[in-house]
Amino acid sequence: MTFLWFNWMIISSTIVPFVLINLNNWREVNYVSFFRYTALLFFPTALLLQSFEVFDLLIFAMSYFPLLYLCAQDLKYLEVTIHSLLIAALMHFICILSVTFLEGNLDLIIENILLMMLILVSIKIIEWLRGKNILGAADPVIIVISILGLTFEQSILWLFLVSCMPIIFYGRSLRKSLSTKIPFIPFCVSAKLFAILIYG
Repeated sequence: MTFLWFNWMIISSTIVPFVLINLNNWREVNYVSFFRYTALLFFPTALLLQSFEVFDLLIFAMSYFPLLYLCAQDLKYLEVTIHSLLIAALMHFICILSVTFLEGNLDLIIENILLMMLILVSIKIIEWLRGKNILGAADPVIIVISILGLTFEQSILWLFLVSCMPIIFYGRSLRKSLSTKIPFIPFCVSAKLFAILIYG
């Protein structure tokens, strides 16, 4: 029961970008209003369950809310602004590294770096063989921060979900044309949240 609110919050957060892109006043949504919308969803629920750690809530909000904003941008426009990407990546990077160093789990960082290198090199080899880019300019950054902080088991699940979800959600479009552009960031972030939820 201690982490019930936290698990609920993780699951719910994966739908926030999908709700946000359907708002009629999307072009007026900025960081301040985005946080206001999500606060209405998360914080009252956490208070009602009466079993939360303020530190966990703060770290989650600081590290994942900017990523959810990126997800909404990617879903809406199939691209993200450079300042949104930098803010989200930097905040997530700092928060995850802070928690990792506090827990003294430096081996995890080494595992993450090796896996990041393996995935990025594999993508570059595929791009070289196909003779064209398969990722957007922001996608390598998202891959790096998505893997950061995940254990080996979580990383394998993340990789599996990231590979499967675009096919599930955009299978019809991909069957028509393999060059169809699809949002990649929401799948990376959702896969990371589900991996954390499943493995703890």
